[in-house]
Amino acid sequence: MEWCEKNLGAVFEELTPSDLYSMRCGVLHNGRFGDLKNSFSRAVFLLPWNGNVFRGRTNDAFLFSAVEFVRAFTDAVYKWFEANRADPIVEANLDRLVQYRPDGFGNLIKGLPVIA
Repeated sequence: MEWCEKNLGAVFEELTPSDLYSMRCGVLHNGRFGDLKNSFSRAVFLLPWNGNVFRGRTNDAFLFSAVEFVRAFTDAVYKWFEANRADPIVEANLDRLVQYRPDGFGNLIKGLPVIA
């Protein structure tokens, strides 16, 4: 929650850090968006349609552009990484980071792009 508050608070003013953390935990552990208790009861992610990007509230649901939501998270992660890349704990874990590997992964997969 602290990371969300520091890195995403200004981007998603509709969501509290608790909402963001619940969404993260819900997806990772239960395959759903978690229990959004603070601002609305459901999050709906919309894909771009005819060049339009959506964001807003309808009834008790909040509608997010999936593209913009992911972009905001990845931008926040990149900024955090740039500020923390010299941290010994970050450095020690970089080789195990899930990332795009265009030429495969170790001896397991060669010549094919993977995320591993």
